[in-house]
Amino acid sequence: MDILVLIFLAYQIGNLALRKGEAAGKWRLTLVIAWIAAEVIGGIIGIIIFGMDNTISWLLIAWGCALTAYFVVKNYLDKLPDADIDL
Repeated sequence: MDILVLIFLAYQIGNLALRKGEAAGKWRLTLVIAWIAAEVIGGIIGIIIFGMDNTISWLLIAWGCALTAYFVVKNYLDKLPDADIDL
């Protein structure tokens, strides 16, 4: 499920990057790297807080951090000016 959500969000980020006149591949890769890094960090934080036995709790923390990474990348792209090209 995690991979499907990431693929969908990477597609959305790529479209947004094109509207902003940026390279779609660069921003998709940025999202994937940020997503994986945030998920790992969130998983580690969740394990520290809840322990290894409470899997659901630390997975929710990890997914929350991954979604936060998506919103950070999207917010950065949203602030860029729109390109004056027709798609």
